[in-house]
Amino acid sequence: MGYNPGMQFDRHQTGPDDADRRLDRIVRRFLPSVPLSSVYRLIRKGFIRVGGKRVAPDATVAEGAEIWIARLPELAESARAPATGPEAAGTGPRAPMPEPGARAAPPHGVIIECPDLLVVDKPVGVPVHGKGGLDTLIPQSRAARDSLSFRSGPLHRLDRGTSGLIVFSKTLAGARWFSGRISRHECDKLYLGIVVGKLEGPREWYDETADGKPMITFAEPVALSPSGPERTLVRFRIVTGRKHQIRFQCARHGFPLEGDGRYNTSAKAGDVYFLHAWRLSFGTGERPEGLPETLTSPLPAPFAARVSALFGKGALARLES
Repeated sequence: MGYNPGMQFDRHQTGPDDADRRLDRIVRRFLPSVPLSSVYRLIRKGFIRVGGKRVAPDATVAEGAEIWIARLPELAESARAPATGPEAAGTGPRAPMPEPGARAAPPHGVIIECPDLLVVDKPVGVPVHGKGGLDTLIPQSRAARDSLSFRSGPLHRLDRGTSGLIVFSKTLAGARWFSGRISRHECDKLYLGIVVGKLEGPREWYDETADGKPMITFAEPVALSPSGPERTLVRFRIVTGRKHQIRFQCARHGFPLEGDGRYNTSAKAGDVYFLHAWRLSFGTGERPEGLPETLTSPLPAPFAARVSALFGKGALARLES
């Protein structure tokens, strides 16, 4: 089928967070099941236009521009509102994120919400992505609702069994600011964990992933068990953020997390590990409006109880030292 002047188009207006983004990348959100090569073909043939005019697939769009998508039979099954991960997987669209104060009680704790970022306290057992994940439970932000291409969501990961701080974008500016800080290693990310054995001094662990990427973790003992099983409460500072990084490196260097069934060979069925994303500091320089320099997540009750049982009630007080 070729283009004809009488063809009908669906029209979508771009918002502030779409400005200067490539047309082909925006269109992919409307046509998630259409191969990229087909998207390029549709743009080249004029079935996808900007303001009624033909443009190149890599053309950037301006705020307020209209993206035209032809009503073609071959696109009838693919065309939809912009979608990302979980929506494309069939869990359905997420509602817009209400403004602060209008939020229904979510299945997680909100540490802070500011115009550009949302920081939540992830509980143990809840994944960040996928079915039942925080990225589906936390609704889309107002900025995402007004944008064709931007979708709010988690800006980093925590394992299902790890609790603590996780940062979500609310605006494209917030996402870019946080991602830039992470890529430049300007965020100080501290975790707390309980390991098997007695770690009697600070350690610096330098390893590599299977594909050669660096894994760097600094481990500092906070408390040693005075009796019973040898355990250490450890404060971890991660320089890189690889998948399972702390869990993998603890086991590799002889101090596996207590109860970690994946990396601790002595763990039994039903055991749980204790690892908590405890503190996040953003360093010097400008921060998004309303975001403090440091955020802290209190230990979950089961973790705090295990710390008291192993190391005594005064162990938690030593965390600030």
